[in-house]
Amino acid sequence: MIMINLYSRNSYVKLSGNRRAMQMPPIVEPAQPADSKDFRHLLALSASYFPLLFGPHAYDVLAYMFLLDKNLFSYRHTLKITLDGRTAVMLLGYDYATKKAEELRTGWLLWRHAGRHLLASAGILWRFNKTVGRLTPGCYYISNIATFADYRHQGLARIMMEYVASLASQQGLQYLVLDVEAENQPAISLYRQIGFNLQDQNHVLLKGKRLHFLRMIKTL
Repeated sequence: MIMINLYSRNSYVKLSGNRRAMQMPPIVEPAQPADSKDFRHLLALSASYFPLLFGPHAYDVLAYMFLLDKNLFSYRHTLKITLDGRTAVMLLGYDYATKKAEELRTGWLLWRHAGRHLLASAGILWRFNKTVGRLTPGCYYISNIATFADYRHQGLARIMMEYVASLASQQGLQYLVLDVEAENQPAISLYRQIGFNLQDQNHVLLKGKRLHFLRMIKTL
């Protein structure tokens, strides 16, 4: 996967108080195993319900799976934007073919490392997988995306999403797809601005907590 420099070196300006500080331009690049701590943070920011699905150690289990190949939480499916030597934005995503090829191994790894909790949540997981995360041929699925606190309101999530749209289009895919919690209005506003439209709505009951998701899609 190539890195893309989306702005010229002299065009990116970060506002800091009343001062303007020139920064290195945003670069989207593949994540590496050393980014597992940031990946854990990505999941905590973008999927606060994961402990309800995978148990109280969900983020630790998934951060471990990030280190491994051939599963849907792998570093190989993760992109990042780094500024000032720190991760500013991170995204986990994959296409339909990848999901079909790796979902069984993903389930096996989850069972191996969080089996006791998965057993208690088997029915919930089945219903969840039938609504959130479902995918069809020709689609690239954005599973998780988050801008870390020190880098918000700088347009970096938009840069990441535009990069992924370009990448998916180059791979011959027709759609970007994501599921977003209905209460996350800032994210929904951004997605609409960059061409996503509402496709469907789903409700999932997780151990007494009712979550409302919007399925949004963008034609490439």
